[in-house]
Amino acid sequence: ERKQAAEAEQKKEGKRAAPNVLAQRPAKAAKVPGGVVPEEYLPPNKTLLVRNMPPDYDQDMVALVFSRYPGFKEARLAPGREGIAFVEYQDEATATTVKEAMSQVTLGDNLIKVTFQRR
Repeated sequence: ERKQAAEAEQKKEGKRAAPNVLAQRPAKAAKVPGGVVPEEYLPPNKTLLVRNMPPDYDQDMVALVFSRYPGFKEARLAPGREGIAFVEYQDEATATTVKEAMSQVTLGDNLIKVTFQRR
């Protein structure tokens, strides 16, 4: 009898909750795939990510293009990633201005894409 009672208790514990109990539970929050924020919604910061740079552009050429804006600090190429550069400014306001100004610029034959760097 004890064995049967223990088995019955285990079956009870393994059963799903009644439908009215499930209705009282809060719904799960929807998740963004991978938890990644789309680029257009990245918060402003001082560093810009520049993609689709012409392959013949070196660090000095990138600096020459972006240093015409006030507050320019430095430009650096992403090591091992052709066509990608990071450009840093003194403040977020300047970086935002440059991002907007350079968003539809063609360098060489390439239309570059300028976004804020992910933090």
